[in-house]
This record gives sequence, C-alpha cells and structure tokens, in this order.
Amino acid sequence: MPRPPKPTGSGAITILFLDGDAEARHRATHDLEAAGYHVCEVDDVDSALDFTRERPVDLVLLDSLAEAESGGRFCRELRQIPSAEFTPVLILIEAEESESVQQVLECGASDFAIKPLQGNLLRYRIESMLRTARMAEELRVSEKRLATAQRIA
Repeated sequence: MPRPPKPTGSGAITILFLDGDAEARHRATHDLEAAGYHVCEVDDVDSALDFTRERPVDLVLLDSLAEAESGGRFCRELRQIPSAEFTPVLILIEAEESESVQQVLECGASDFAIKPLQGNLLRYRIESMLRTARMAEELRVSEKRLATAQRIA
C-alpha cells in the first residue's frame, strides 16, 4: 500500500520505492527525504504499477530482488504505461543476486547498484540517473521539433 504523498514544492523529485522489507524501506526513505526527495513507498509490484498509472514519478527504486520474475514483470509492465515509458528504474541488489540482474535489465530496468551503498552513493547514483533522464527527454523533444520543422519545410 503506498504511503500517502507528503506536501512538497512543485519542483520536488518524486521517487517510488518498491521494497517488501518495510524497515529497510523506511530507513532509505528517511535518508532520501533528508536529501530533499519526495519518496512514495510501496511493498509489492501491483501497488507500484497502480501508483505509476495514477501519478507520474521521476525515478523508481526497486529493492530486494529475491524474485527476479517479479522485478522483471514490474519493469515490463512499467514500460507499457505511456507516462512511465522512460522512467529510470534503479535496482538495488545484494551481491549474491547478480545473476538476476541481466534478466531484469533485459525487461527494462535502467541500472543497478550493489548493496550496501556507502555514504551518499545512492543519492549520487539517483542524481546521475535523473540528469541522464532529463537529457534524454530534451533530446526526444528536440527530435519531435525537428521532425515537425522538416514536415513544414
């Protein structure tokens, strides 16, 4: 069940955090909110998909890939939601889950990080992924403008 969104400024970055471990999810959420992110927590794939259908998010954190199939299903279905087609997805994995990474990346995840992340590394990774997503969106907009201009010319 998603945690109700907190009131934030219009420029707040929204992160959807999918993790079945409530304690770990709350700890990470606290750290991310302290860094200025707006974090919405969910504990299962269906809740995460429902959430992204109802409101846009800037990034998805997908943790605890004990079942790569559910992570793969989430990524496949997320990419079918028009408003979430290009949303970056960061998978946080344990070192022993490395065999699951390829499957989930092939299903549409953007990147992965091996836990535990030291210090501010999660925040830095998120910032990098958001910067890349912004640049990709700017490129898509420019390509649409160019295509329109070429049709007119």
